Amino acid sequence: MDYFNTRLSCTRYAPATQLWKGRLHVMGGSKENRHTPGLDHWSLAVKDGEALEQQWRDEVPIPRGGPHRLANCSDSSTRLQFIFNSSL
Repeated sequence: MDYFNTRLSCTRYAPATQLWKGRLHVMGGSKENRHTPGLDHWSLAVKDGEALEQQWRDEVPIPRGGPHRLANCSDSSTRLQFIFNSSL
């Protein structure tokens, strides 16, 4: 199963995406109107470019701390880190 054909439950524009511990994480972005920030966070198990699950898993939403958007994310061996940009 190709994970690009496994659809999210709703539309997101420009979400941050990170492969971490065998899961593809999709976070933030703009909602359907392209102005409202999305706080949703989903993940999908993947291996060798293939999805191992039929649907995306809901994860803990990203925090809404002010007028900023998720600009990037990075991984370490123990946690997934979010980097916000207040100038967007």
